[in-house]
Amino acid sequence: GSSAGSLSLLVGSTESGAGGDVYVVGGTTTDSGSVGGGMSVVSGSGVSSSSGGVVIRSANSVSVGSSGGIVLSSGTTGSGSSGDVVIGVGDALGGEVGSVSIVVGTGDSGPGGDVYVV
Repeated sequence: GSSAGSLSLLVGSTESGAGGDVYVVGGTTTDSGSVGGGMSVVSGSGVSSSSGGVVIRSANSVSVGSSGGIVLSSGTTGSGSSGDVVIGVGDALGGEVGSVSIVVGTGDSGPGGDVYVV
């Protein structure tokens, strides 16, 4: 069969200076009785096969330097409770449940990275 179309959101490249940023932001509201807009990144489902994966990562550093970091965090609040951060694995019907792994990469200079659970 055929495939559905793709959507690419791409910022142009440069030979000097910093590359462009991409911001995707949910809508804001000043109404005290309403909440701001949410954001979801969801892969496509497969009716008779697997759903698509979701990858969130920073790019490799091509030569000298560091790759970009990734921050997964709920926002702060001036009054009230901050949001939760949930990392989980879905249920499996008729198969094995996946794992949650926190992996620190290897380096050839200096001490290895740490995993902190506070």
